[in-house]
Amino acid sequence: MLNEADVHIIIIKHLSKDASPEEEQILKAWLDESAANKDEFYEIQNLWSRSESTASYSPIHVEEEWERFKSEKFQQETPVIPLWRKAAFKYAAIFILALFSGTLYLNGSKTYTSTNSKSLVVLADGSEVTLNRNAELKVSRMYNWFNREMELTGEAFFEVEKNPSKPFIIRSKKTNIQVLGTSFNFNSIASNPSVQVKTGRVAFWKTNTQDSIYLTKGMEGRLEKGKLITSDIQDPNFESWRTGSFNFDQTALELALQQLEGFYEVEFKIESDQLQNCLLTSSLEDASLEEVLEELQLLMGFEISKNNTTYILKNGNCI
Repeated sequence: MLNEADVHIIIIKHLSKDASPEEEQILKAWLDESAANKDEFYEIQNLWSRSESTASYSPIHVEEEWERFKSEKFQQETPVIPLWRKAAFKYAAIFILALFSGTLYLNGSKTYTSTNSKSLVVLADGSEVTLNRNAELKVSRMYNWFNREMELTGEAFFEVEKNPSKPFIIRSKKTNIQVLGTSFNFNSIASNPSVQVKTGRVAFWKTNTQDSIYLTKGMEGRLEKGKLITSDIQDPNFESWRTGSFNFDQTALELALQQLEGFYEVEFKIESDQLQNCLLTSSLEDASLEEVLEELQLLMGFEISKNNTTYILKNGNCI
């Protein structure tokens, strides 16, 4: 059976629009139990609504506050306490608990992960983040309240809604990014972390330093051997893992297959000496995996065997 504190936490998560479907079911069942539960919910909802207008929260030591409250109020009362005072104490306790619990909850972050497939995350301000496979995004639960900050591990494509008063900041282990409104690709865990700007303007800097570079449409920033480097975008397929549009021009077959893996969510292995040094020239757009494999076979004549989601290329030759 849920205790009162557990119920309050679920109510807070519901009011923050972050309760899980299971928690929503628990809350509904609790509300259906009695009219008193509904009244309690509406009281907390009103307190929550008023607290949302607060600009910031000070740290709350709930046990100290509660002990102080009891020492000031309960110990001075006679054993018979008027009902209205009991109600006042109850709501004061609810307020302290709700505010404390809400502060802890909101000061945390929500984590989005993608494992074997890409995933789309739509943030509170309408900004969209497409996570590549095996990526993780941690977003502050107070995102878009006072700032727009997050942490990225892996690769993602960002389409950021403009808001000059709240810069969009992405932190990672080696580098950070700040934008106001733009679209770009960021790979935070490559040996050389990089960002490619599709639209807008991006500030790119090393973690824990003031060294920074500014990038605009068509530019790329990389961290190489501890130094930030700018250039035009080197790889025309920098967002192919998301769009499925590829343009290979004398591209090493091994590199081309790696990029195809990102979009089609499969793996390729070359088990042919004849194919190791092959270069691929081809354009692919909106093609199914079967169509891609047929074209590659036509160009290089290799044989394909399959093991689960791994495609093995044998024999064949460069043309």
